[in-house]
Amino acid sequence: MWIFQFHETGCKAVFKKFAPQQALLEDAITHALNAQLETDFVKTKLASRRTFEGLKVYECRVNTGKLPALRVAFTVRDRTVTVVYLSNHIQKSDFTHEIEAFLK
Repeated sequence: MWIFQFHETGCKAVFKKFAPQQALLEDAITHALNAQLETDFVKTKLASRRTFEGLKVYECRVNTGKLPALRVAFTVRDRTVTVVYLSNHIQKSDFTHEIEAFLK
């Protein structure tokens, strides 16, 4: 069983923007990342060459149903997945710029 955590600083802006739907977003992200973990990260790429707390940072797009799609940056350690950063900018170049600035 995987344990999911959401990094407060990196997820704050999206959770604030969609405050009433935060539980729905967390559920959609958890479901999508579980699917990625089961398929050995088929649709997942490295988000940056930089690390977060010494771990590689991966990213993938998450479709949230009625809400806008998100790009999610996350790390994996043992059985714990930490969602490091969330963005509603789904274009890869915009997201890469954001995550690079966040990881500095």
